[in-house]
Amino acid sequence: MKVGILGLGLAGAGLGMEVRASLGHTGTVVGFDEDPERTRQSREAGAIDEAAPDVAMLAAMPLVFVAVGAASTAEAFRRLSPHLRPGAVVSDISPVKSPGVLLAGSILPPTVSFVGSHPVEHAGPPGGSGDGRRVWCLTPGRGATPDAIATLKDLAIAMDYRPLILTAEEHDLTVGGTHHLPFLARAALLSVVVGSAGWRDLAPFAATLAAETAPPSVEDLAANRAPITHWLGRLQEQLEEIKVTLSAGDPDAISRLLEESAGHEISLASSGEEPREPGFARRVAEGLFGDRLASIMDPRPRR
Repeated sequence: MKVGILGLGLAGAGLGMEVRASLGHTGTVVGFDEDPERTRQSREAGAIDEAAPDVAMLAAMPLVFVAVGAASTAEAFRRLSPHLRPGAVVSDISPVKSPGVLLAGSILPPTVSFVGSHPVEHAGPPGGSGDGRRVWCLTPGRGATPDAIATLKDLAIAMDYRPLILTAEEHDLTVGGTHHLPFLARAALLSVVVGSAGWRDLAPFAATLAAETAPPSVEDLAANRAPITHWLGRLQEQLEEIKVTLSAGDPDAISRLLEESAGHEISLASSGEEPREPGFARRVAEGLFGDRLASIMDPRPRR
């Protein structure tokens, strides 16, 4: 079996290693990347058997994986399309599947099958049976043949994954709830707590943000309901800001959101960062609880 991989970054090279390890001498992995250094490193690391000189040669493979960033997927499909052979199978390994399925339907020739792929390393409950721990999600595009789906199912099984066939919409809804939502909820939580003007004073109590802890008792929650309600209100405000940012779809604003979240994670790890200037967190505190709570959170003299 010959497998082509377009894009030899971490994802593409990692895929190549898995395919080579699982197929052994029965398979050949051919890779192409615009960066010759990446290609050289992938070859030396054993991620590919051969380096294609151009996209045309790569597209001659019966199965081609596209392992580029989401913003480059459309261009990758356009470059592959003129050279794909009838009956070929094209897949992408993006963790979000709907855009790839839509682009494939409008760009790739109807003589090829598109089946999106998303390997999930740790699906299933921790400590459970190995059967559910590695899942390979498959999202067939319109017109994908049974043989194309079977090709990817067999490859997934050979790599010790359990294949799971979903529509792109089902997949993205699941990933949104199990991966993206927890990340954004944590980003909002850290923005509220770590990003508050009184972070220096809160830091000694922040160990529970960095590690799993036993759930509080009913009595503790009931007794502490007023402060908890305060923090929940601030968290809702921050989540609403994140919702507005995502709804607008501005890549620069989303990038700033991710950078801010990364900064809060660093602050949480160090717990020694200077407190930030009063901003959103203080305004919310003042609005909910007045100057008394705001002064506790930020003991510096008021201007």
